[in-house]
Amino acid sequence: MTVGVYVLVYNGESTIKHSIESIVNQDTKYDRLVIIDDGSTDKTLDILKMLSTKYKMTIIEHESNKGFSSTNSEIFKIAVEDYICIYHADDLYRENILGLSVNYLEKNSSASAVFSTSDSNSIHLPEKYKIKDWSTKTYTKTEIFKDIMKFYNFILCPSGCFRRKIIQDNNIYFGNKKIRHLLRQGNSCEDLVTWFEIMRYGNIGIIPLPLMTWSSHENQMSKKVKKNNLFVSDFVTVIDYYLSTNYTIINKHDLIHFNFIKFRELTIASINNYVHKNDNVSIKQLDEARKNFSFKYFFTKIDSFLYRRYFKWLCMFFLMRILYLFKQRYIVNKIKKILLSDY
Repeated sequence: MTVGVYVLVYNGESTIKHSIESIVNQDTKYDRLVIIDDGSTDKTLDILKMLSTKYKMTIIEHESNKGFSSTNSEIFKIAVEDYICIYHADDLYRENILGLSVNYLEKNSSASAVFSTSDSNSIHLPEKYKIKDWSTKTYTKTEIFKDIMKFYNFILCPSGCFRRKIIQDNNIYFGNKKIRHLLRQGNSCEDLVTWFEIMRYGNIGIIPLPLMTWSSHENQMSKKVKKNNLFVSDFVTVIDYYLSTNYTIINKHDLIHFNFIKFRELTIASINNYVHKNDNVSIKQLDEARKNFSFKYFFTKIDSFLYRRYFKWLCMFFLMRILYLFKQRYIVNKIKKILLSDY
């Protein structure tokens, strides 16, 4: 058994030292540490060369910035170890994350990858995954896909450990070229696309322990982006794509919560478009939002999770109808500042 740790960094001079130190101090040994500098323009490379005199590592230099997806695909291609652990240059890792991840894959031959969680991120792991016997539990693509449709993406990106053989035997690269042209928020969902592709060839594991401290990433959809969306998020686009390609078996009931997610995002996009004076687009989005809202389910089922999550957006939907009718753009703008302040 061999283990490779791969770290992508771009302009990470303020964090790279602490991140690497948290990796080299793992309680489980790795066989190779590879740092890929993706064309940094700050002092990152100087810091890496200084660290390489103290720690054994391989540094790969890109003359120019190739981007998050291309560099992760490069990692998938050049890895030679049995297990590939991909970490980020601006996170701190608990000393046991490597050992727990590798041991999990050793014990669960049906798993193609394993992820952990963090003590400082906005991605909340659903309660059903917080189990004591996680070390022997694997999840199928159908289970994960259905829950992601309900809870959004709860798979933490910078803590993955993968079986190299599955990645390379199936020619998996980071992202999906067939959907890339549809994504409008940079690389905000290409990690999710990658996990879906990997799950075609094996189950995954989730370690429900905070094994790292997570900071904001370039591929994390920021609150600023959310608050100013003029269209549905890449998350919705990705799920719609995999639904259209019959990725896994989904019934009408499985779609309920996802349709409510689309309703909320279309309502938000409609608000933003109306503020930007894109009136025709705004009203079309309200019409589409209405098609995704199941009034019968919402008002006949006892679902506190659903009520907490969507009641204010239902109210906003009807209010937008009224304000649009009376051309109250000023009021919509005020409401946006209040309603989306913490979104």
